[in-house]
Amino acid sequence: MKNETVVDIKTLEQMYQINLANRFIGEPVQPVVLAGAPGSGKTQILKNVLPEWIANAYGCSPDDVEVLVLPLTGRDAAEVLGFGIPTEINDEFYTQFSKSPFVLELVRAKERGAKYIVILIDELMQADVNVVNVVSHMLDADTSTIGGEPLGENVIVCATGNRVVDRAASKPLPAQIIDRVILATMNNTTQDCWVPWAYANNINPLVITCAQAYEGRTVGESRGLFADKVPKGSENYCTKRSLTRVSKQLDSFFYLNGDDAPLNDGMKAIITGNIGMDAGNVLIDWIRDAANATSIADIQSDPDHAMIPESLEWQSISAGNAFRSAIDGETAGRAITYAMRLTAKDVRIDICSRIISKAGKNKWDFNSNAAQKFMVEYPELHALFVKHLEA
Repeated sequence: MKNETVVDIKTLEQMYQINLANRFIGEPVQPVVLAGAPGSGKTQILKNVLPEWIANAYGCSPDDVEVLVLPLTGRDAAEVLGFGIPTEINDEFYTQFSKSPFVLELVRAKERGAKYIVILIDELMQADVNVVNVVSHMLDADTSTIGGEPLGENVIVCATGNRVVDRAASKPLPAQIIDRVILATMNNTTQDCWVPWAYANNINPLVITCAQAYEGRTVGESRGLFADKVPKGSENYCTKRSLTRVSKQLDSFFYLNGDDAPLNDGMKAIITGNIGMDAGNVLIDWIRDAANATSIADIQSDPDHAMIPESLEWQSISAGNAFRSAIDGETAGRAITYAMRLTAKDVRIDICSRIISKAGKNKWDFNSNAAQKFMVEYPELHALFVKHLEA
């Protein structure tokens, strides 16, 4: 759409740096509505990254920021606003409204000690028009209320929704909302937020490295593995959501058949049936070519001498295999020993950092000479090393 404001994660962060600073000059934070194709990671970004941006802006910990998600699809206005209760007072009948369930959630969040609260209105464009009218007061920085009750100055409101053009049961936003919010469309092909999330959530590294390798390259009609837009027909297409499902299915396949098993027709059909033929065939070929990379078994059996591929792409796959091979403190040490030998500097730094993070997150007993060597070579990452080894 020619009039869309399309943003990537870096631009969105810069937008929020400015927007959050409104509080320092006595102005409210303007709500942001993040639109995009279904499955493009809009909700994931706002849930997982926005608390960090708020913490950085206001000098607190991300743990001090609580996200309350308000999904709108399938709800009616009373579920958001509160229910009307017939009441008799002195022989006169009135209608009194219960408190909005969401106001009660806000109260509980404040009682839990949240310094800042994010209200994430999810699926805004798919909601019934009466529900949209109810939440419109939340999306107006000058009123910032729900059911007539103020949200509070430490409450930050944002929303997500599917674009109308994607035929995802979406409706155009009313003019009174568009006139009050920052409306931006998420670039579905960017990966700078998805990749860290994918590693942290155990997405199969073969999937991650394929998506990274094809960023900016032509895949069917898209620039990258992720589809630029929803196809005109009813065929499958690659989104962050559908690719995540493929990863889980791959994990099941390798569990049944072994880490280095070639894909059978059933697994190939699962891949293309989730992410479409164009992206699916790219991923299938990538996994096939993984045979040219260093296997998990070789990395763990002899990390000091296991093969280092010449190809950058095969080094990326080998690095992913090193990450997959780390399942406890001992194997993590061997994985880093191998990864430190990779000649592609960016790949080496990235995968060693992720293995250290993985070890810390899982609280493995981890004391690796290779990790110490890595930190000596890259002292700017010392804080990461200390954080994860002392976690």
